[in-house]
Amino acid sequence: MDIHWLTSPLPPRLERSDLHLWLIPCGPEGDGSGGHGQDIPESGARGAALWPLLSSHEQERASRFRLDRHRHAYLCAHAGLRLILAHYLGQAPEVIRFTRGPHGKPAVAGPVEFNLTTSGDLALVAVRLGHAVGIDCERINPHRDMIAIARRLFSAHEIEQLQACDPQERPRLFTRFWTALEARVKLTGSGLFHPPLATSGEPDVRHFIPQPGYLAAIASPDLPPRSAWQTHRLSLPGLARG
Repeated sequence: MDIHWLTSPLPPRLERSDLHLWLIPCGPEGDGSGGHGQDIPESGARGAALWPLLSSHEQERASRFRLDRHRHAYLCAHAGLRLILAHYLGQAPEVIRFTRGPHGKPAVAGPVEFNLTTSGDLALVAVRLGHAVGIDCERINPHRDMIAIARRLFSAHEIEQLQACDPQERPRLFTRFWTALEARVKLTGSGLFHPPLATSGEPDVRHFIPQPGYLAAIASPDLPPRSAWQTHRLSLPGLARG
């Protein structure tokens, strides 16, 4: 299913049964360089507005990226996450403090649960109240050894399906299995190569198309029907249009 992203100036109200999805634009600022210019992202309009929102640890991580495009995408995703959570926590984005669960999953104090995924120039955030959530997004890529990866990580039934399907359809099916696995892993923070953590039952897993060429999956207990999802596109500061 395709997602229609809404841009709203008002912070959405979050109820316990809700699922809120956010898209954060992480591409280049359209300065004519195509994302390959020499200016560091914090020198651009968007970067100058977003850089102060990051913690010193996040700024240090951003500075370690060798390529400007990757640094800029990290900056947008993590500052964007802070702007989104500020809606729900009633805090300034720069003062939000993240903690880590026992398996390293990022969290904030209180009942607001969230998860971030990035792929290329796209970042997505899922937010729920009182329900753990995991989200993953991948660009559909036919240029990888799908069967070899599947044999390491997928179930026997999934491997059988991949081997039997039309080769033209295999990249999409592989991405469907991969994003579902990642979303379940990110729900608990268990890690791909560790046994899954005990939960109160199998989570709901749903797929959606955030934009053409990508596929995403979300995992959470008792997901609401698709018609009840609230989908928002974050308007980042520093640009006339986000």
